[in-house]
Amino acid sequence: MATSRAESMMQKDERSLGDLISQLASDTGTLVRQEMRLVVAETRHNLSSGLESAAWLAAGLAVAAVGVLVLVAALVLVLSIWLPAWLSAIIVGIGLCAVGVPVANHGLTELKKVEIAPDDSIASIKESTEWLKEQIKN
Repeated sequence: MATSRAESMMQKDERSLGDLISQLASDTGTLVRQEMRLVVAETRHNLSSGLESAAWLAAGLAVAAVGVLVLVAALVLVLSIWLPAWLSAIIVGIGLCAVGVPVANHGLTELKKVEIAPDDSIASIKESTEWLKEQIKN
């Protein structure tokens, strides 16, 4: 009778271990899916910030280019009344670049601040991996 009771307890423990392993596998799968969703969400957010900075850069460059094309012609004509046309063109070009370069530089500075890598997600995955290793050891 003692033998059958011990066998019964072993079978019960083995099923419990199997259930635990099954639950661990299920939880691990859920954790991996959640971590991947976090990576995707964080990457989208970071890319969105990068696109906004790139838009500032493009806007600055576009303004500078349009300014160079339109104002150069107008200001060169005005200045050519008092100065030679070539000197008028140089003066106007330098002035417009002095406006366009800081605007483009602002966009570039903002673009450099953007981090595309999902740092928070990577840290979370590392923590989850360490936790899983601990659970497997125990």
